[in-house]
Amino acid sequence: MSRQIGTALLGLGRTAAALYVPALQAHPRYELVALSSSHAGRAAETAAARKIAHAYDDWREAVADPSVELVVVASAHDARAQQLREALRAGRHILTRVPFGDSRDEAAILLEAARETQRVAGAALPLRYLSAFQALRELVRGAHLGDARLAAWRQVSAAWHRAAAVHAVDALRWTLGGASSHIQRLEGERQLLLQMRNGADCASQLALDGRGATEDFSFSVSGSRRMALVVGDHPEDGELHVIEGDRDDEYALRPSRYQRFAAAHRLVPPLLELLDDLALAIDGNAMTAPALADAAAAMDATTWA
Repeated sequence: MSRQIGTALLGLGRTAAALYVPALQAHPRYELVALSSSHAGRAAETAAARKIAHAYDDWREAVADPSVELVVVASAHDARAQQLREALRAGRHILTRVPFGDSRDEAAILLEAARETQRVAGAALPLRYLSAFQALRELVRGAHLGDARLAAWRQVSAAWHRAAAVHAVDALRWTLGGASSHIQRLEGERQLLLQMRNGADCASQLALDGRGATEDFSFSVSGSRRMALVVGDHPEDGELHVIEGDRDDEYALRPSRYQRFAAAHRLVPPLLELLDDLALAIDGNAMTAPALADAAAAMDATTWA
């Protein structure tokens, strides 16, 4: 087996504890060697329970730990940019939750730091690795739908998180290809509507509503020949349908090779596939995992537009 990548996790909130800790411990290429939390004693308690070697109340000590090669930043939003800068300055590779900054200028500084240090700078955008989304992308990119004309992302949830918009825009851009342009935005309390254009001919719309009593999700791409639709309660459990005229065929999806880890958190399997690609980049191969620049582009359409 290839060498293990010593990893520090900064932040032990609900998502980090449920998603990043089990994913990093399940993946054979990563050794989770250090934890840090701003809550006194939480890192030590988690490290003892999960048999992790080092625990720090000060995240700077985790970044400086000589056994650390990769820093995963899963802390509160307002702390991420500084932690990423310090990790890059210390020569560490980075993987961050999104969003990771408060302005275009702050994002540009981090992107430049990653270029200067030549460290791998990844963004935790695991929706790309969902089987339904990968199959939908193949249908679009292979012109199986004809020319893509209209894409629509609709998500209703009882919870509202700005990160959901960043994940949605990235997944939409990645599926359709090309940059988003001609962005129009309407925002209300716990609501966001974006009108975009991807490429020359495909209009796209993203609608998020955090006021719903139930969960509901759909992502459709209408082409000149047929339409494909991912539908479910959440993106992670979406089924893919291909619709042509009156015919509706459910598309057979390949299960993730990490599906057995879904019991920990439904996003653990796609995150593990993302970590596959990140490890290859750390080994010196071309970067195929979502990059910091991809997250910055999605943030440009959502956070600062």
